[in-house]
Amino acid sequence: MINLLDSEMQRSVLFEVPVRAIRVDHDYQRRSPSSLIIRDMARNWDDQKAGVIYLNFRDNSFWCIDGQTRVEALRLAHGDEAFIKARCFDGLSKEREAELFDVYNRNRRQPTPYDTFKARIMYREPSALAIRNIVEDLGIELGPSHGSVSNRISAISALDTIYQQFGGLVLRKTLQLLRDAWGDSYIAYLSVHIKGLAYFFARYPDASRDRIIKTLKNQGHENLLARSSALGGKTRTQAHAGTWGQVLRSIYNIGLRRNQLEPWEERVSARESSSYHETEQSYAASDQS
Repeated sequence: MINLLDSEMQRSVLFEVPVRAIRVDHDYQRRSPSSLIIRDMARNWDDQKAGVIYLNFRDNSFWCIDGQTRVEALRLAHGDEAFIKARCFDGLSKEREAELFDVYNRNRRQPTPYDTFKARIMYREPSALAIRNIVEDLGIELGPSHGSVSNRISAISALDTIYQQFGGLVLRKTLQLLRDAWGDSYIAYLSVHIKGLAYFFARYPDASRDRIIKTLKNQGHENLLARSSALGGKTRTQAHAGTWGQVLRSIYNIGLRRNQLEPWEERVSARESSSYHETEQSYAASDQS
């Protein structure tokens, strides 16, 4: 919340203002919102989701304290004559506007991926429901990343990425194998492990499940992270999922005379974008209950 004085609130009104009448003071406001964000917001504009912006009436003009991006998105979506809901103050100084802009933006907490995932579940967004069902079917918990909680997945963005890119079958196979290899340790469900193993499956769908589990158990997550970070030239906390998958392939092949997995670069194919999703369609439909 913006820290407002009672007298300031008493001099404010809530009403709709045409976007053509709203000005932005670049002496303290950010110079220009991201055009990509504006276009995305305009394409999906919803008056109910836009909320309320904050304005101040000063020098015969409405000055935007908070909501510049929404104003520009509405202008792009519906033109200068469109109206937007605003809490408008009367007669604040320019310095007070700048102070409120600073306080509001410093104190604003962006929702976490888990926060937004819960909201998606509440309004029954299909992919969120499918992901939840997959995870719960495997006896795993979804939750925020507070501490090292066993049998909990906090890497919501990783689940979303894999589901959207490869579909629910790959996601289920990935989580099930991580669980079987490393038990209910929270380490099993780190983002790099989920994404790395899913990328591996996308390239090598016929790889031996038993051999993968044996490899993961024998190597352990620390060694896999260390080797993948070394391959990618990063620290273990920055290990990339793609290099993690490459390391798994290299270790998997050790000792095999036949049925070795092909080089990583040669396995980038339509499997990663089309065939897995085609297989997934009936599965996703059954998971929207």
